[in-house]
Amino acid sequence: MVLHARDLLQASACAAKEPRASYRAGKVKDAADYMDKVRLGQTEQGSFIVTLLAPVPPNLDSAQGAFWPLESEEPFQRRVTRMLANGLDAARVAAQEAVRGDGFDAFKLAVPRGVNANLCESLAILIEQSNGLEVSVTWAKTRPTPEARRRVRFSQSEGEIFMEAARRFRLLEPRPDERLEGYVVNLGRGHEELKGRVSIRTFVDEQPVSVKVTLPPELYSEALAAHEAKAAIAITGDLKRKGQRWELYDPRELTVLEEPNEEDGD
Repeated sequence: MVLHARDLLQASACAAKEPRASYRAGKVKDAADYMDKVRLGQTEQGSFIVTLLAPVPPNLDSAQGAFWPLESEEPFQRRVTRMLANGLDAARVAAQEAVRGDGFDAFKLAVPRGVNANLCESLAILIEQSNGLEVSVTWAKTRPTPEARRRVRFSQSEGEIFMEAARRFRLLEPRPDERLEGYVVNLGRGHEELKGRVSIRTFVDEQPVSVKVTLPPELYSEALAAHEAKAAIAITGDLKRKGQRWELYDPRELTVLEEPNEEDGD
């Protein structure tokens, strides 16, 4: 629970830097640096209560406290906790609207408010572990706010909704620096074209798929040689889903993983 509570906060730290549909752990430097300063607080009486202490600099403006300043004027540490509070509210509303008929569109519209795959996945796991969930944000007295605490409750039935939303979110976002291993199953290049199109049979999320990629001349030649040798390859690029298909952009680092021994025959 401590791990996934931290994941929940880290999702908001990533969104405070740049709202997106999903993030790869550790790839947002500002968020990773922020999480290095988050500490586990003292336990409280009750069932399964996790307390995280998030740093925030004190406010030097004595007039602040009766109103919320613009988020752009806040330090990053406060933007993170504001994004967490707003993201939790938006996620709860999105789950309700999704059930009422808006479907996944309700979640996509909530991305600017801090809803993303990482947040939804953490919520889903925490809800499942505790048969429901309550998250509260208590604002530091050294940086006053119009409210003392924000509290958001989630029911057990919302866990599956958040897990499905997380899965759908991850299909939207490109996956940078994705390394694929598999076999070239189809190639094509026009007589006057330098680049060639290749289909690679591989696995994505443990599911067998065919990934299409356009290769520059030198990589296409390597892919052609691997195909003729019936050898597996590894290639790195930015993986993105387009409709029902997967495509790899900015391909690089193509290597041959294995080559059949001629003595083994076919």
